Amino acid sequence: MVGASASPVNQAKRDVYTPPVLYPHAGTVWNVGERHNVTWDTSNPPKSITNKIGTIMLRKGGLTTP
Repeated sequence: MVGASASPVNQAKRDVYTPPVLYPHAGTVWNVGERHNVTWDTSNPPKSITNKIGTIMLRKGGLTTP
C-alpha cells in the first residue's frame, strides 16, 4: 500500500531565465581533457532575477550530468 498527502505550497511567482547559448552550438564536439568556455547572450534579462546562480548541465543521449 502506498500513501501520499498534500501540503500547502507557496504560490509566489517564480522567474525562469534561459538565455540563448552562443557556444557550444549544435554539432560541437568536445574531447576528454579539453577546457571550453560556455557563452550565452544575457543582453535581455527579466527585470527581476531572484536566483542569480546559474547551472550548466551536460547531456548526451539520456544521461545528464551537472
